[in-house]
Amino acid sequence: MRGGGWLYYLFLLAVVAAIEFACIGSNCMSSKVAAELQEAFTHSDHVNIMVELIRSTTEVDAVPGDRTQYVQNLQAFSAAQQQPVRDLLELHPNEYIGEPNFFWIDSKVHIPQATAVLVMELASLDAVKHIRGEVTARIQPMRSLAVHDDAL
Repeated sequence: MRGGGWLYYLFLLAVVAAIEFACIGSNCMSSKVAAELQEAFTHSDHVNIMVELIRSTTEVDAVPGDRTQYVQNLQAFSAAQQQPVRDLLELHPNEYIGEPNFFWIDSKVHIPQATAVLVMELASLDAVKHIRGEVTARIQPMRSLAVHDDAL
């Protein structure tokens, strides 16, 4: 290549590097990642996440009269669906803090303190449908119901 060719090549490399650097932020995450979760990563390096898988436990047929067998079928189904996530977590043990929870009842996975890198890796899995931040519900304490004599 002539001098101009090398300059053009270096310019292209710089553009590609700039695009890749810009995609480190949340704007280049997969559409599988909830917008709220993408926003959370602009404020924090680690976020608690919930991973929803493509296949649902609603695909598991109930076993008439045998709840034990139905539960075992749900557990086996969920374990098979969650295996790609388990495998990925084993490959990236430093991209989250704490112990993941694998839920067999709905085949979802809660991963504590996940990094954006891990979220992008999870989003690349065919088995993953959607990734969002965890939802925290606040439950108000119940007031005691006073029974009045005149109500009887």
